Amino acid sequence: MQLEQSTFDCIRGSKGAVHAPDTVLYLQNSVASSVILVERGLLKLTRIGMNGVETIIALRGPGSVAGAEEAISGERYVATAVTAMETSIREAAGGAYIQALRQDPALLLQIHRLVGMEGVLALRHAGRLGGDAAKCRLLSFLAESIPRDCEAGYRFRIPIRDWELAQFLAITPWHLSRLFRDVLSLGAFCRRGRWITVRDPSFLRSYINF
Repeated sequence: MQLEQSTFDCIRGSKGAVHAPDTVLYLQNSVASSVILVERGLLKLTRIGMNGVETIIALRGPGSVAGAEEAISGERYVATAVTAMETSIREAAGGAYIQALRQDPALLLQIHRLVGMEGVLALRHAGRLGGDAAKCRLLSFLAESIPRDCEAGYRFRIPIRDWELAQFLAITPWHLSRLFRDVLSLGAFCRRGRWITVRDPSFLRSYINF
């Protein structure tokens, strides 16, 4: 599920902005002062663990919201939000966001569904990290990058760099390179740089619910 770009227009004081790649929008453990709607581009949510290692824990694309969980719960930001490419956002202050939810049942329902879906995706990703082989994690990522009704010949660009994808899948860049060689040999898709051409959509789709 995705929110319409106009969703935040009803929130008092919300403002739009376009940010360059690698722009930090908020920091892990800082006070959750705002909620961000991604209009175009991509956000990475990164977290530094007790061992000092930074990990990408979620990706938020167009129609997604970042910081909503923390604004609603009153917790500090769980992760740092960083743009992965040039990204257009609409930002609302946390207090104005909460007030809008109280006054607009339709908006509340939309956000409830969206946060629920993002929670499902987060749990699915956590389950893959804990129980699936790295090859399955990579194929699941690619499967979720294509429309469910796409046909052979569909092309898409992996939105993040290889080292970022490796971090998201909890493997090393060297391991990712080896995995790509292995899965390319299956013939379901071909790769040129960050561009993927799908040859067998049904094969990739079989990994969507893993």
